[in-house]
Amino acid sequence: MFVSTRFVASAAVAALVASAAGLEVNGFDAAPERYSRFAIDDDGQYVPTASSSFMLGSDDLSGIGWAGDVSRNRNKVGRAVTLVSRRHVLFPAHWAITPGDRVQFMNADGAVFSYQVTDTAGTYRDTGNPSDLSIATLDERVDQSIREFPIGRREGIDYVDLELIVYGKYGRVGTNRLPTYWYDAFDVGTWRYSTTTAGPVGTAMSESGDSGSPTFVRINGELVVVGIRWLQTVDTWAPAFLEQLQDVAASDGESIRVGGSQPRCVADLTNDGMLRIDDVVAFLSSFGAQDDVADFAATFGVWSLEDVLAFLAAFEDGC
Repeated sequence: MFVSTRFVASAAVAALVASAAGLEVNGFDAAPERYSRFAIDDDGQYVPTASSSFMLGSDDLSGIGWAGDVSRNRNKVGRAVTLVSRRHVLFPAHWAITPGDRVQFMNADGAVFSYQVTDTAGTYRDTGNPSDLSIATLDERVDQSIREFPIGRREGIDYVDLELIVYGKYGRVGTNRLPTYWYDAFDVGTWRYSTTTAGPVGTAMSESGDSGSPTFVRINGELVVVGIRWLQTVDTWAPAFLEQLQDVAASDGESIRVGGSQPRCVADLTNDGMLRIDDVVAFLSSFGAQDDVADFAATFGVWSLEDVLAFLAAFEDGC
């Protein structure tokens, strides 16, 4: 894992961000700080926004990363990946991530963590045809300061009644809803949201260059992945492929949580949904090996008594 204290962008890139094609949000120019996850400081560097008006300011978005190296691969600039387990990210098949590529995440403090892709897998529609949704396996578990997202369940939720939270290139966000004519997610695996410019302020409209960006709904107060951008306002419907994605994660010893289910228990290092002596043994083994799994305390990259105390506190909190 490579860690950078900040993600550095050149002045040229900063200018590109300001004018780049991407998610269009109705009313963005009047209040850009409300719809922007990132700010660019005086040195032309990306930093988490400090604006109290940011619409997702109370949510942890660290699990939305990007593909490419820290110096920013021009061919993959702004392309998002979405963390759904401690070692797995979702991305669109039409711009390939291959083993050896790197993905990055930025935590709430602005620290950037880099991981290498070791394997990828596609998903398949009910018809047997491939979808545009793929999953990549990382070389190690991400840092504890990076949060993964659950995926929505395929059945039992009326998504038409829920507000969509649409994430786009360079961290812009807006909202929308599924129209009544949305695509059959079970057979086709894609859906479309309205692109009308007559929607209220904050409406996510047409977009370009946002492939891979996630779309969420909020269930029990939590952001839940329901879509990964395919083209413009068409997403691949992630719940349609949940079981396939879970199978890939399970083959690597990880798990993908279903939206609305019990939140991830950080002390459950064996990923079996329970806290047992096995988790303590796993922690001690990881601690001795200075593995990131045991790096619980805020001073990351240092294994100390603070990590032991943080693990014990999480263990005591239970699942």
